[in-house]
Amino acid sequence: MANISKPVDINKIWATSGDVLSPSDSKISTGWQVEIPPRQYFNYIDNKQDQGIAHINQHGIAVWDNVTEYQYNTTGVKSLCMGGDGNIYRATSTSINQNPTTDTTDTYWQLAFSSIGDSYTKTEADGRYAKITSNGSDFTNPATFRTNLSLYSQAEVDAKTTVATSLQAQAQTDNSKLISALALANAFKGANQSATANGFLKIGGLIVQWLAVTPTSTTATKTAFTWPTPFASTPFAVSMTTDITSGVDVQFNYSITTRTATGADLSCNHFSGSAGSISAVTLIAVGVAV
Repeated sequence: MANISKPVDINKIWATSGDVLSPSDSKISTGWQVEIPPRQYFNYIDNKQDQGIAHINQHGIAVWDNVTEYQYNTTGVKSLCMGGDGNIYRATSTSINQNPTTDTTDTYWQLAFSSIGDSYTKTEADGRYAKITSNGSDFTNPATFRTNLSLYSQAEVDAKTTVATSLQAQAQTDNSKLISALALANAFKGANQSATANGFLKIGGLIVQWLAVTPTSTTATKTAFTWPTPFASTPFAVSMTTDITSGVDVQFNYSITTRTATGADLSCNHFSGSAGSISAVTLIAVGVAV
């Protein structure tokens, strides 16, 4: 379709000073019949058409009035009008006589476009807002930005996520270091472990100790001994086993007496059977570590 030029005299309205007579509503509804209509009706029709065209040409969008039924539906039909304040409004509900300039709840109308000055130009927006493609490089003060978001810097994160060294893990006193699987394994070594025949293992606040004691006699004589390392207090529990090197039907009944944080006495309370000897009494004790 070719471009249609606007008429030069589009704003000239027919019969503005002529003899105009408005037909009745019923006549407007039925239209022409077999008749000779009065010239005033033709003047009225042409005048109204010209006035409507000139109004749209002058305003671009028709000014709201209180008799038109403005339409709205969800399929896309949304009437537009110009309010008395010069703003363009879009219908949010079908209505008659609902002035858009007084509809403060947007029940029937809402602004169709923002007014000049209500939005930023591209240059203004670029100056006010960070670009996604810049990945934060356009922030002029990254440190303040992180602080406002309660975020740590890379250096702060690194400082708070440092894996404990073997010595730090073994000390078990630093609450600012991470424990890896290797650091956890190392935590029970070093000063926390003595992997010998008479040794110990510190686990948290506890310590497990083991040692072999050779009795001086199978009689009631006491054999004093010391723990591989002192407990913080008297150990909670002590268990023992005996190693018999010779004899038939040999029975020994040993007990621990005078138990302290540093050692105890091993006593033989009963002996029966043929002569035999005890090569060692192995003890395991659990208590609070120093």
